[in-house]
Amino acid sequence: DRLMIAANGDVYVIDHNPTRLVVIDNEGKYKTDIMYRKDYYSNFGHIYKFNALGDNVFAGLKYVKEQPHIGVIFSLNPQKIISSYQYSGEVITIIGPFGYLQLKERICGHNPLIDTDSQHVIFCDPQAYKFRVYDGSGALILDVWDKKRTLGTFSDWEMKKIIADWYTKKKENSDYENDYIEQLTSNKSIYESLLEKIRKNKNVIADIRISGVRIFVFPVAEDITREHFNPVEVYNLKGEVIKRGYFREVPLKIWKDFVFYKEND
Repeated sequence: DRLMIAANGDVYVIDHNPTRLVVIDNEGKYKTDIMYRKDYYSNFGHIYKFNALGDNVFAGLKYVKEQPHIGVIFSLNPQKIISSYQYSGEVITIIGPFGYLQLKERICGHNPLIDTDSQHVIFCDPQAYKFRVYDGSGALILDVWDKKRTLGTFSDWEMKKIIADWYTKKKENSDYENDYIEQLTSNKSIYESLLEKIRKNKNVIADIRISGVRIFVFPVAEDITREHFNPVEVYNLKGEVIKRGYFREVPLKIWKDFVFYKEND
């Protein structure tokens, strides 16, 4: 998600100081950058995930603090924003001694979802059953929103799993992130307030993938404590559900008939 090589050999890389996307040709020469101008940076925050198709860049952008995230389709030639997608819902953050930290959990909180293949990009709102698919030119080709499926509430045993996961995954976090967890446990009022906010924000969609003419929507499971049980709903590009089933994990990538998983130690 930080670097990619386009079909023409150009290299795209995210530079976080300042936040921008830099484009380099196949000889290592600088070509251009995106989101470098101060007006773009102040309006759109930092790049979360991106892909380049032809002269267009598709990017998921995170705002700072508690502002909502957006998805952007950005033209390189000329440089302009073709379209943007506003994610709805609440950004769940922990307020600690150094500012804001957004929760990573895909089952709650407002992490913008985006996936791409060689021809399409999909933006998905995890706090609503809502996603859009664009082609390489930036044209909208599918818009799905099931308004009957809304945020849920975590049960007591699900909340226990969420809290337990914070500590079992502690070794994977940075010292910076673990400092926030320590701050939470030492301040009862902040801790209880955060847990109540999480309880009422059980996401609708955990993640999404696209591969060719198939879209894989992974709803948050009815019971998140059940291991190796991730429901999936497969759509075609007409917006029709063609299959329902289960995956043992949400895959990192689906490409043609191949599914790629991350294996933990």
